[in-house]
Amino acid sequence: LLLNSFRTGGVEGNVNLLARCERNYRISARMITEVDCLEINQFINLINGSPNENTSLTPLPGVLRSYSIGPCVSKWEPMYLKNIIGSRVVSVHEAQDCHMKFNPRNFIYRNIPIAELIEEESGNPETVKSYFYMRALGDNPRKDVADFHKDFPELACDLIVPDFLRDRNIFSSVLRLSSQNVQLWNHFDTTDNILIQVRGSKRCFLFPPTSYDSLYVDGDKSPIGNPADVDLSCYPKFQNCVIYETVLGPGDMLFIPAFWFHSMKALDSMSVAVNFFWRSLPNELYDSKDMYANRPLTPARDAMQGLYSSIRKLDKLPPHIKKFYIHEMIARLHKVVDE
Repeated sequence: LLLNSFRTGGVEGNVNLLARCERNYRISARMITEVDCLEINQFINLINGSPNENTSLTPLPGVLRSYSIGPCVSKWEPMYLKNIIGSRVVSVHEAQDCHMKFNPRNFIYRNIPIAELIEEESGNPETVKSYFYMRALGDNPRKDVADFHKDFPELACDLIVPDFLRDRNIFSSVLRLSSQNVQLWNHFDTTDNILIQVRGSKRCFLFPPTSYDSLYVDGDKSPIGNPADVDLSCYPKFQNCVIYETVLGPGDMLFIPAFWFHSMKALDSMSVAVNFFWRSLPNELYDSKDMYANRPLTPARDAMQGLYSSIRKLDKLPPHIKKFYIHEMIARLHKVVDE
């Protein structure tokens, strides 16, 4: 029932079966909500309702199935990509475990030609020794955001960017390649984005911003990546989470609202996708040095600095009294959240 819409969404039945079999007893049906599959007008209305300075509404994610995104769906096979961009040297994540994590980090960075990456990713999953993930970077990763059309002009002509993205304040656009079975760390972005799946299928887990406490967040990341493999003795609050889930196939799009946690897993083959990130708030509210949409918004950054400064003022007190007042501060913050 939970995956029923996938059967009509262009994703093969074996993906549905795989998704079902992967779940274990740690996930109960009450925790899982299916991401809505929308018609084009509904999808556009959804992304147009993203939060801005004039609204307090929090949007939901949504899926648009089998949208016409151009010849990339049929052309971006491994041999084609090797011929077109194979000589490009890129930074990749390499891990021995298909579940890549930041906390603690279980992967290394390597600079390799895309042709080598594709050869590794297209190998037999039964004999694979390492897993790879590529997130395209700007020319200077410290100063330039990723720009798919600028960074990969040879491929850009194959992808038709939807009209409803053209008038947005696009922050960055990112080409992504990953090995079969790679599951990425759970994280949030400070900008809205649309994930366009071009090749392969991808299982997507999403968690609303209200799940923050239940995901044991450190910075912009959660140690909980795959909800089907969570040790509740270590993360007991996770059972309070609501999980949104969907599976994407070629031509499918997923709208991921800002501050929604998400983790992706490539299912049946090498996965190729492109993300478009855009800013829904005034530019001055974003950190000018943020190349990856993961730094706190400037009002939040300033508020955090003020909070730490206030806590340091308590250092004059004995430890047990300092702790008392910190608990009082936490209680007051909870009241603000609940208002």
